[in-house]
Amino acid sequence: GGNFEYSATNAPLRVLRDEMHAFTQLLFLLVCYNIQPNTHTSDGPTNVMGLIYYIQGGLKVHLAGIISRWMKEITLSGHPDKAIRSSKVKAQSPLGFPCLIMGLCMANRINIPQIGSEEIGVINDDYVDRHYKPKKKRSEQPPP
Repeated sequence: GGNFEYSATNAPLRVLRDEMHAFTQLLFLLVCYNIQPNTHTSDGPTNVMGLIYYIQGGLKVHLAGIISRWMKEITLSGHPDKAIRSSKVKAQSPLGFPCLIMGLCMANRINIPQIGSEEIGVINDDYVDRHYKPKKKRSEQPPP
């Protein structure tokens, strides 16, 4: 996937998105928008990169469990009791799992008025070439 940045105690922290390989960037965006949706997209922290490692390696991942935990965090983000409120997700964060929510609404025949006209197109080689951020040339720095 990419080169980790390390903390002062030599613990891995994150991988910058610009440092990720093309396929890892695609998996990263998949994870950020569909599995752990309230994660920013400029870098991948160790928990996200670990999940990507498992997905790339074809290892077993309990995605339903991960998604349900994030849905719980999103639900608790607006709770008035600070002891219960989620510390992982801020109440003003973007809506999580919009495609899942829309799919459930449509499957249950809930009428949703069309407001926008944006369509999600095909993700093919042209799409990847247009949205992939190539690695920036930086001098290699060994971990501290």
